[in-house]
Amino acid sequence: MGKRGKADRQTVLMNYKLWLTSLTGNGRIGDGTFFILHCLKENPDLFSAAEKLGFSYKQAKELIREAESITGYAITECRKGASAQEFTHLTPAGEKLLEAYQSLNTEFDENFENAFREYKARAKS
Repeated sequence: MGKRGKADRQTVLMNYKLWLTSLTGNGRIGDGTFFILHCLKENPDLFSAAEKLGFSYKQAKELIREAESITGYAITECRKGASAQEFTHLTPAGEKLLEAYQSLNTEFDENFENAFREYKARAKS
């Protein structure tokens, strides 16, 4: 979100978190998952993506598994390279999911900022 100036004790800030969940409310796909997917799009190495984001490989793998369970489709696929190194690529569905989330997040940011400006104007009245 945008900068709102120097904070002090009288400054009121609003924040929000955006995540996707199943209809039953079990599990969620949040920022951590989408950060991993974004890293994998740039470099298909799950070990590097996890390390870059401060996750263990196991945590990163679990976030992807949970997202695949919620969506009901494969988001990533693993392939072995010539040197037996494992590469984790986004599937076409995974790429669409990432792009849709980024678009949704941008739209929420813009609408949130507008709503917060209106709130601050009303609160000062």
